[in-house]
Amino acid sequence: MEDMAESTIRMLGLEDVSCRVNERIVDCISRVYDYSLLHVPLLEENRVVGLIDFYRLAGILSLVKDRLPSILCRDISSFISSPLMMEYSKLDDIGLLLSMLTSRKYTSIGIVDNEEFRGTLTASSLARYLVDMHVKDKVSVREVYSRRIGIISNSFMLTDILRIIARRRQPCLIVFDGFDVAGVVCLSDILYLLAQFETKPPIDKMYADEFIKEPVVVDAETKLNEYENLRKYNEPLIVLDDGEISGMLSALEVLEYMQKLLQNRYGLRI
Repeated sequence: MEDMAESTIRMLGLEDVSCRVNERIVDCISRVYDYSLLHVPLLEENRVVGLIDFYRLAGILSLVKDRLPSILCRDISSFISSPLMMEYSKLDDIGLLLSMLTSRKYTSIGIVDNEEFRGTLTASSLARYLVDMHVKDKVSVREVYSRRIGIISNSFMLTDILRIIARRRQPCLIVFDGFDVAGVVCLSDILYLLAQFETKPPIDKMYADEFIKEPVVVDAETKLNEYENLRKYNEPLIVLDDGEISGMLSALEVLEYMQKLLQNRYGLRI
C-alpha cells in the first residue's frame, strides 16, 4: 500500500528543477524561468547545499554586472541562503510545510530522501493542492490578496528597479506612464532577459520600458477556488477592486490564508 508521504508527493507533484554549484548563474536563471521561482535549491552532486535567492541577486547585480555571463553559482555567497529542505517521509505534515514556506516567504523547498535530492516542491503547486482540497466557493480573492504593492514610473532605471525589488522583496512592480498603468515589471523577466546577453548587459543604460509586460489581472470578487488563472500563471496576479488596482495575489498569500484556515478548522499545529 502506498504510504502517506508517497501519496502526498503524487498529488502535489515535484518539479525536477534546481541549480548546481558549478554552473553559470545565467544558465540557472534560464532553466527556472518557466516556474517563476525566486528561490531554488542549489545542489552539489545530488545533495542540497544551499538555496539561491534571486531577491538577493537582484540587490547586488549592480556590483557584478560586468561579470554576469561568467559568474558561477558558487562564486557569490551573498545570494545563497542556508538550505530549505524537507524529508519526503514527512510530506504528509502539511502544517510543517506551510510553516517552512510562509515563515521565510520562499517560493520553493527542496525535498530530500536521506539527504539525496528528490525534487522541488513549489509554493504554487502546494497552494493549488490545498485550495482544491479545502476551499469552498464562498472564499473570494478579496479575503486573501496582499494590499502591499510597489509603484514606479516607466522612466525608472533598471538599477533602481532592482534595488527596490530586493529591498521590498516583491516579485513585481506596477509601472505607471503618467497617470495610466503601463504594465508590470517582474524580477523573473528581468533576470531572464539579462541572462540572454553573451557579454555584460548594459544595466546602467536600461529602463523600465524595456521590461514592461501586460499584467494578468483578477477581480477581487473572484472565488479563490476558481483557480484557473493561478493554474496557468506562477507569477502574482494584479487584483482589481471596482476596476482599480488594489494589490497582488501570489501563491504565498494563498499559503498564508490556508495556514490560518487549517489552524481554525482542524486545529492544525504550525
